[in-house]
Amino acid sequence: MLVPSPLYLSLLTGESNGEGEILKVLALRPEASTQGKEREGRRLERLVQPAARLTLAQSRALGLTNKKLEQAPSLDEVLEDLLDFSQGAEAWVVPDAGVARKALKRAASEAGFPRGLGLPIVGIDELGAVVHPTVCRRGIADLLKHYSMDRDGRIDVAGTPDPGLVRELWERLESDLLRLPLPVLAEMNWLLAKIEHPLKPVLKASEKHAVETQFARSFTSGKLSLGNLMRDFSDILAKLALRDEEAIEGADAPPPCEPVTEQEMIDLLGPGGRLAQALPGYEERAEQVAMAARVAGALTDGKHLVVEAGTGVGKSLAYLIPSILFARRARRPLVVSTHTKNLQAQLFAKDLPLLRKALGWDFEAALLKGRPNYLCVHKLLYTLQESAHELEEEERGALLPILTWSVQTGTGDIAEMAAFSPETAPELWDRLHTQGEDCLGRHCPHFNKCFVYRARAMAREAQVIVVNHALVFAELGLENGTLPPYHEIVFDEAHTLEDVATEHLACEITPRRINRIIHRLFRAGGAEGSGKGLLPSLLFQLDMARKQFPDDLFLNIRQHVLDAIQAVAPAETCVERFFRTWQEWFEIGAARERPGTEEPPIPEFVPRERVTGLDRGRPARSPDPETGSGQGWPRSADRGLPDRSKAGRRGGEDTRRFSAQTLPPDQAERLDDGKKGLVAGLGRLRQALGRIDEDFKEIRKRDVQRARELHKELGAQDLFLQELIGDLEFVVRGDEPDYVYWAEKFGRRWMRVVAAPLDLAALLHEQLYERKRSVVMASATMSCRDAHADDGSGFAALPALPNALSPARERAGVGEANAGRRGRIERHDPPPLAEGDDDLSPPEHLAEALHAVARKPHAKSFEFVKQRLGLTLCAKEKLDELLVGSPFDYPSQCRLYVPLFLPEPGARERDFNPALTELAASLIVASGGRAMVLYTSYEALSSAAATLRKALASERIEVLAQGEDGSREVLLAKLKEGGRRVLLGTASFWQGVDVPGDALSLLMIAKLPFAVFTDPLVQGRCERLEQQGKDPFLHYSVPNAILKLRQGFGRLIRSKRDRGVVVLCDKRVVTRRYGPAFLRALPVPPRKAHDAERLAKEIEAFLGARHPVEAEAAGPCATGEPTRIREEDETPPAAGGKVE
Repeated sequence: MLVPSPLYLSLLTGESNGEGEILKVLALRPEASTQGKEREGRRLERLVQPAARLTLAQSRALGLTNKKLEQAPSLDEVLEDLLDFSQGAEAWVVPDAGVARKALKRAASEAGFPRGLGLPIVGIDELGAVVHPTVCRRGIADLLKHYSMDRDGRIDVAGTPDPGLVRELWERLESDLLRLPLPVLAEMNWLLAKIEHPLKPVLKASEKHAVETQFARSFTSGKLSLGNLMRDFSDILAKLALRDEEAIEGADAPPPCEPVTEQEMIDLLGPGGRLAQALPGYEERAEQVAMAARVAGALTDGKHLVVEAGTGVGKSLAYLIPSILFARRARRPLVVSTHTKNLQAQLFAKDLPLLRKALGWDFEAALLKGRPNYLCVHKLLYTLQESAHELEEEERGALLPILTWSVQTGTGDIAEMAAFSPETAPELWDRLHTQGEDCLGRHCPHFNKCFVYRARAMAREAQVIVVNHALVFAELGLENGTLPPYHEIVFDEAHTLEDVATEHLACEITPRRINRIIHRLFRAGGAEGSGKGLLPSLLFQLDMARKQFPDDLFLNIRQHVLDAIQAVAPAETCVERFFRTWQEWFEIGAARERPGTEEPPIPEFVPRERVTGLDRGRPARSPDPETGSGQGWPRSADRGLPDRSKAGRRGGEDTRRFSAQTLPPDQAERLDDGKKGLVAGLGRLRQALGRIDEDFKEIRKRDVQRARELHKELGAQDLFLQELIGDLEFVVRGDEPDYVYWAEKFGRRWMRVVAAPLDLAALLHEQLYERKRSVVMASATMSCRDAHADDGSGFAALPALPNALSPARERAGVGEANAGRRGRIERHDPPPLAEGDDDLSPPEHLAEALHAVARKPHAKSFEFVKQRLGLTLCAKEKLDELLVGSPFDYPSQCRLYVPLFLPEPGARERDFNPALTELAASLIVASGGRAMVLYTSYEALSSAAATLRKALASERIEVLAQGEDGSREVLLAKLKEGGRRVLLGTASFWQGVDVPGDALSLLMIAKLPFAVFTDPLVQGRCERLEQQGKDPFLHYSVPNAILKLRQGFGRLIRSKRDRGVVVLCDKRVVTRRYGPAFLRALPVPPRKAHDAERLAKEIEAFLGARHPVEAEAAGPCATGEPTRIREEDETPPAAGGKVE
């Protein structure tokens, strides 16, 4: 036993994070038998009387009754019993150390134990992270799965494990810990030597055991150091230079010696084809064959192809098969790029191996990511050896799982890690990977163990290279990037290309970007106040080698290093002043907008809805605030920019545009002064680094430890400073007409200043389409416009729709009362409901329009994405396009409802959100959980989460909220487990979510995903369209929102066996003139719901039916034909309302 006398302890608290009161204490004290083996031992089980009664929801969730708790002893008595029971124990072993420490600290304080309860606490989660770093993300749950241990009857309804289970897990972890190599354990103890850490006694004992059992073996094998335990890639890397020399340059690469033909695709994918013969249960799909044939043609003929393939087509196989054949015949690599890591992993780990095995093809595939994804062995070893100058105290503990993983991994890809995430310790991870300029390359003493070069070597040997969009655009135009030269590329999830390209071509100034450079050079603190970073490390190495220098030279070099250190603090002050200047600029703007001041004018860029077709002669309708120019979509999440949920104050940020033309002279001068001060401070730091760079001519002549890597690292930081200064000048100047400039702040601490390109078309055409022989863009959502539009917008004329009022109110002239409001365009919005007037049904002829939509397929084209991505600049003969639908039977598998009884978002937002949450609660109960609700803002999601937790607790339905209950991966894993759960998501959950089967049966979409018109990028792009004489609403806002709505809708039906219901809670698809464009883009006709209770019954009936035929008999929604909307003087429906 590494802990000589452990006591295994489980606590049940009122809140799962340990914040609530302790309600139950379970403890186990093992006892040694006469044979020296441990027996089950004694147990302690106590309920604790809480200060307040449990609610019904809490009682059901925790599996406790108030009657039992009222009879339980007080907290003081239970703690006394626990301390008595723990006499002689050396530590409490708990499932979750963080939760237990928090709960026991609170309990000790409340019970009058100011110094705590005495015993140290060690967590299963803590040791699990060290022993199994690629497994242990959620602690005990992951370990149970890893060890294939049965949890039935050993974990209660609230998730509290039996202490006997805790004991079994701890013993298995101890056994696995003792198998870790001696050098790993030695490095761990070296890291923890001078700090307090809960695992310190355990790791000390394990190292002692390893010395006794492993030393002789490690010594004879030459593996007494951590570096010698890591993988050696010498054989792979030896081929790298040769492959680089063989690469063909230019876009005029020759076609394959043998074309990839349509008939081959039929033979492989068609009925009775090779895949059908090799894969039991394989279903051939005509859509898949058509897509594969067109991809084969584009690659063979050297064309660019835009293809939309509906969900279920199997588009990954449809482009992989022709891509593999092409790459083998052309004898050069082909790149396949995805947006999400999940799809990237699926292609590499599942689809490509499947094809290799099923078709018997001999081909190589490689997975390649950007440098920041790979561990640098040299930097890890340097950080360990220079830990006194490199590591903060909390970083030492965070590094423990990385040590274990570093000797186990074959790829060095940090995505393998479950126990460490770069997002939680960004500054530590920054010191453990390279960015290119700081890489020693072939001069590195650990080059044969380099994970980046290993990945590059594997890519150069491969026929198919799987990457992500971020890497492609990060290296666009670079001559010597991570990617080998390539001439053909297939983009999957191509609907995200504009967003990803914008992110990587934008220029951003943030405190973290500046401070990561400065703090890499020097951070205050460290051993004896010497500080941490590269400069203190250099100073230490110089002092160690002092005897090798003449006194004058040594003192001169040493002073240069000290000068650089002394330049850091003034630079940090300049950073603070720079961002304080921007804070003051925000405050000036806020003062002008306070109540009582003149209302700011409505921006000219707000697009107006077009007046076309039947609308001629009547004023157009004013867009509501949410759809003004935008898409109602969180831009930061969409373009990979900082997630609002992590920015401190979710949704409370302030964003303001600026430019050289719009800034008042006095404000422009203050901002420019702040910039000049920062540039001067960084310039002085660069000058100091320049003197040190000259000094290295002398330093490198002498035997100074780590001179090469310190020189390289300091040079890299100097280059980063040079790039930063250039970006500062460009961004603050704000005079480039093809860029939009804005500043954004989140609370008081986080701010950024950004310049982003408005139009990517010309750049993509020049850097991508002109330089690559063939570019294939594939997605399930690439089209959104009418192919027969005659006005250049891509949309056919939308039908004129009268006010969405009941006939009675229309006769009363309510609509005219709103005309000409504020001197702007007429707005046909319904006024607040009058007494007794609650019919918001659209006029009768609208039902006929919806019926027509349901019967007649909507002709679609790719005009929007072609314009946005610059494909219209390509020669017509160079461009091909294909649209294939989905093989799913959507009418029988899926229902789409539009609740007309909800208020309309926008003008009646305060009414809409509570009504939506109330409806969500009833529908989630009807579906038995198994639901996901997609929001367009974090504010609405967070508010709904709090309400739904209370409303659904009595139904034992768990609410999982993005930003509150774990990472995206954790939330999706829980949802996929099935059961009574609902996931509330926004931003990234609208796309890339694949939950097949019954685990997701109800999808609610809160609003149409329009972006707010205050988004600077949206503003700038809409202004640019207006300057070109185009309507931004039809050319940008609506098509963008349609694509995102289609993405959200596509989360539900993922296989031919799935059944589900989509509830689109935004009735603007019915009441607004742009609504039909959204409805035409969805694969099933809408059903209009007039009553929440009836809607819940319809959903329950449809989801409960085993066959579509049974659902058809469930109620008045059976036929799918929209029924006539009743007139006001007709007999109202029976209780419960109706769904049409």
